[in-house]
Amino acid sequence: MAAKKTEATKDASAESSGVKPAKKKKPADGTRETVESIAIAFVLAFLFKTFQAEAYVIPTGSMAPTLLGRHKEIVCEGCGYSFSIGASSEVDQSSGRLIPNQRISRVTCVNCGKMNENAGEASVFNGDRILVNKQIDEYKRFDVVVFKNPEQPHVNYIKRLVGLPGETIRVRKGDIWALKPGETGWQILRKDDPSIQKDIQLTVYDDQYPAKELLAMGWPERWVASTYGAGPESVGNWLPSENSWTADREQRTYKCDAAKDEFEWLRYRNFQPNPSSWPQSDQASAVVMMPQASLIEDFCSFNSFPSNHQRIGLWTGDLTINASVSVENVSAGAELLLELVEGPQVFQCQI
Repeated sequence: MAAKKTEATKDASAESSGVKPAKKKKPADGTRETVESIAIAFVLAFLFKTFQAEAYVIPTGSMAPTLLGRHKEIVCEGCGYSFSIGASSEVDQSSGRLIPNQRISRVTCVNCGKMNENAGEASVFNGDRILVNKQIDEYKRFDVVVFKNPEQPHVNYIKRLVGLPGETIRVRKGDIWALKPGETGWQILRKDDPSIQKDIQLTVYDDQYPAKELLAMGWPERWVASTYGAGPESVGNWLPSENSWTADREQRTYKCDAAKDEFEWLRYRNFQPNPSSWPQSDQASAVVMMPQASLIEDFCSFNSFPSNHQRIGLWTGDLTINASVSVENVSAGAELLLELVEGPQVFQCQI
């Protein structure tokens, strides 16, 4: 029977023949390589952050609604509309700690005016993150820039660039104007991209989220078929009346099948509720008083929690209308007319 040599027997045979056995290689120590890799990564990250790009977090809501600071997402209890509110006031900006008794618990819905009591339990989100390129040779208007206040060099300010070198900037009625060097006429500043211009619009009313409880108690609808004329129920000399427009209040759609030569009008009335318009939970029977149509204001939902819980804003004339239009049948000479009224001025888009 053959038997295999053991390792000890092999080593003894090798020594007897004058050949030293090869030593086993010890596994390399990976600690040094790991430390070196981490150190190199830190150096590269530091160099990249110093000279190339750096990430920043938006601290406050001063640039809402396009760039948000620390905020909460609220779903209105009255109409189901979703909106964001600023929550940076809950935190001490220097230490990052929550301020005692500073939690936001009540907010006003920008769409239906109901006072929501659920803000205290709403989820909190950190501010938006931006990556700043430090190799920019030329700044453009409306770029987001990061700079330091000379009086507070440890604080980073994140703002949108409006004025260019040599320009004089003026804010008038909510619009930004610039007087360029060598020119005598002021020029209003607008974003060239209509998609960006749409993103900065503030919601006045979204008809997909009506205040059903208020409507059931007699609150007037905002979009109604109308004819021009004066009367107790007129708004801007327009009276609600039946015409070729029919409304599906469940689907929130409007349809017009007109064979007349004159226009059939569907008009918007700004019957904006406020917290006092909504009945209190302890009221046995609620009665809604007939409201008065109001001017459209620049109220921002991000700031919908003032100490007095009132809707605060200034009249604005910069209006847009957003809708989906489906054309099923077009007769000869048919037209669609969209109209916006800014005080004494009327703007029309005829299709």
